[in-house]
Amino acid sequence: MEEKIILTDEQIRDLYKENLLIINSEFTPNDGDNLNLKVEYKGGFQKMILWIHKEQDHAFIKNEDFEMLTKILEACKMTWEDIALVNTENSTLDYDMILHELQPVFLIDSSGNQNDYNMIEKGQLKILCTHPLSQIRNDKTLKIRLWQALKVFFDLN
Repeated sequence: MEEKIILTDEQIRDLYKENLLIINSEFTPNDGDNLNLKVEYKGGFQKMILWIHKEQDHAFIKNEDFEMLTKILEACKMTWEDIALVNTENSTLDYDMILHELQPVFLIDSSGNQNDYNMIEKGQLKILCTHPLSQIRNDKTLKIRLWQALKVFFDLN
């Protein structure tokens, strides 16, 4: 005789945690469940600036890109305490879940999906899409484009 075990959605989520893929366009992380989503990032996120990039070979960022990004932050009169750097390559959360969890005010997307360097505003969120950090690091023209875009993005004078 087969015995059927019926589990609630919450029980299934508790059993599988990060390994569960929920295919439902109406799912949001805060609909009463207890998923304990955790976005791993480098930095302090004090100014609600989320910088997303994609890096296969490192948990967060290559040393060369870290040095470049540190110089960029200094030029913008910021530090690592001001941003959250998320490597989407190693994240168990998708793009929308990261945004939902962190609720940034500024988003710089250097994952390479788009690279128009134009600021977009979606509600309270300001978005800037750039080339991948390693491409910017190796191309003087892209560095100039990024700096010009950041001056507008952060209203630097």
